[in-house]
Amino acid sequence: MRERDNSQKIIINSHGNSREVPSSSILAAPDKKIQTPHHETWLTRIMEQQRERKEIETSQDEATVKIQTRLKYIGINFTGDWHFGSDKVDYLLWDKHQTMVLENDGMYEAIVGDERDNFVNPKFRQGLYEGILNPEEQAEYMKFYMEQLDAKSKIIARVTGNHDFWTWEGSGINFETFWYKGMKSPLLRNGGFVHLQANKVPYEIYMHHGQSIFNSNFNPNHATRRAYEMQGAFDVGVLGHKHVSEVAHGYKNSDSKQHDLVMVRTGTYKLSDEYSRSRQLGRGQPPGATVLFSTSERKMIPFARIEDAVEVMNKLNR
Repeated sequence: MRERDNSQKIIINSHGNSREVPSSSILAAPDKKIQTPHHETWLTRIMEQQRERKEIETSQDEATVKIQTRLKYIGINFTGDWHFGSDKVDYLLWDKHQTMVLENDGMYEAIVGDERDNFVNPKFRQGLYEGILNPEEQAEYMKFYMEQLDAKSKIIARVTGNHDFWTWEGSGINFETFWYKGMKSPLLRNGGFVHLQANKVPYEIYMHHGQSIFNSNFNPNHATRRAYEMQGAFDVGVLGHKHVSEVAHGYKNSDSKQHDLVMVRTGTYKLSDEYSRSRQLGRGQPPGATVLFSTSERKMIPFARIEDAVEVMNKLNR
């Protein structure tokens, strides 16, 4: 005699009532994949991957730079916002300033980003229309030129700008990672401190492309002052980004803590910036901010024009 299948299944109608009805079949999936994650190993793998990423990272938050020299003074040209590749750049002025750094003993430069125009951000298509070189050509030339500067030991340090960051934002690739590994000078991608030693004289330099939340159209170095309070004390604070140029020399703190302070906004070689003009900003002020540092006592002499700084430095060193 055949046994009756007593298996049941539940039916729920549209009114929410349920009733049991007999079922004559059973669903089975014998080869369904069963997950067996080893959660106890996840933390270990995360920390290993984090350690490996730190080992290949080219950027750092602070760096020590030592200069040994017989010169009484050295000069650092604080520069940035070259926007190389745009047809709005004054290339004659850029070449003049770079030649002064390369050909004068004791001259160096610290770069605060946006060397390339690098308009790969589709939000700002007008930048592509103004390009003499496309983004790849800009990157190729800048890699070549920065390596030449570094080979001559002319770069104190470099930080990354927002135009550089667009490559990372769109592709997850930091262009600088591939060419900065072979360079001597440090990369402070998101800004940071350079502990400069000119012979045995220490100087603290803070560099950042732009502390945007503290910018003021009426007081160019307002953000630099805020950086002193937010980031920590320094002797020279340098910001770029806003395409304004200003060098201010004053004092901070009092009594035994009092010391002189130099604040710099680096200006730009993109002197005819239609984007800024269209928003009534009227920006595009020429760069050239340079600070002379004594190598025998703690003394700084700032200049708004690199031409004046080089002339005075050479006379002092003679």
